[in-house]
Amino acid sequence: MAILKKIIIASLPFLLYGCREDIEPLIDTKPVLCLNSLITAGEPIEVSVTHTWVYTDLKGEKDHSVSDAKVSIYANGNLVSDDYLAQEGDIIRIEAYSNTYGAAWAEVTVPVATPISSAKSTPTVKNLWYNDLDEWGVSLDLTFDISTTLSIPNDPQANLFYDLDFTTFSPADEVDSDSSDDYDAPGELMRWVTPPSEVHFYGGSCILRDPFFSEFVGVFDAVMDWADTYDTFFSNYQFEGTTQDIHVDFQDCSFRITQWDRNPELLECGYVFTLHSISESYCKWLNYRWQSDQSLMGEIIDIGLAEPMWGYSNVSTGAGVVAAQSSRTVTIDIKDFLLYTLTDTTR
Repeated sequence: MAILKKIIIASLPFLLYGCREDIEPLIDTKPVLCLNSLITAGEPIEVSVTHTWVYTDLKGEKDHSVSDAKVSIYANGNLVSDDYLAQEGDIIRIEAYSNTYGAAWAEVTVPVATPISSAKSTPTVKNLWYNDLDEWGVSLDLTFDISTTLSIPNDPQANLFYDLDFTTFSPADEVDSDSSDDYDAPGELMRWVTPPSEVHFYGGSCILRDPFFSEFVGVFDAVMDWADTYDTFFSNYQFEGTTQDIHVDFQDCSFRITQWDRNPELLECGYVFTLHSISESYCKWLNYRWQSDQSLMGEIIDIGLAEPMWGYSNVSTGAGVVAAQSSRTVTIDIKDFLLYTLTDTTR
């Protein structure tokens, strides 16, 4: 099915070959201010002010800065300084004005972060190679899968939006910060590190099984078998009750260590999960990005067989996105699993 749909899409341009004509569009639209800002709780508010341009305006495409823009930031109705730190629950309003491009404004509420009430993991050994060379130390090559469950509280009366990030950690991170990266997970956050310490930990390939991770996939994409996604944003629309479990599985993880001197600190490996509570505007922008970059309709638009997709904006001019987020982090340490596996092997 996957091969067939690619053949169909690849063949579509040839069906219209010879039906092209270069035209110079007449667009009666003046450039307007564009505001972009991702406001993070506990951090200063940074705002990008640019202007729109038509695609035939090569000068505007190259330089769309606005030199005369004046920006004002309000928190809960009060004008604040540039060094103001956004707080959870703040209503932030950004106003900008330019003599050349006019005015623009946008407003967003900084979400209150949702805590992660518990984090559990279940590792499963797949392959194990072990060798004890006495004075040369222990060598281990372990492949395993691991299932993690994060539990969060839910308010059924509220519309809540999230984005989940995760990365790995190991002693190798401290030994060699310049190690090469090999990403193989949503958000491009998993790392394989190969420092001189002879400790190697790879976090595996991520599998997202919960239905709310793909709730933004439309019927058309699902029917055409175009529903695979590695995006990690979601809402609580499908949650039931006052508690929700989030399941994240990692397959074909690996841990290798050579000449181990039985120092347990070298087994300090695991995952760091960050749950971002995000504004609705941020969720809608992430949805638009998936629809335009990864959906089947986005592919059809790219080859010119459908009208361009309107971008999402919550700015008064219709250009740009002002979003907000707050976060909570939890760590899952697999040191005990590795230590038990080594100890059990030596018995």
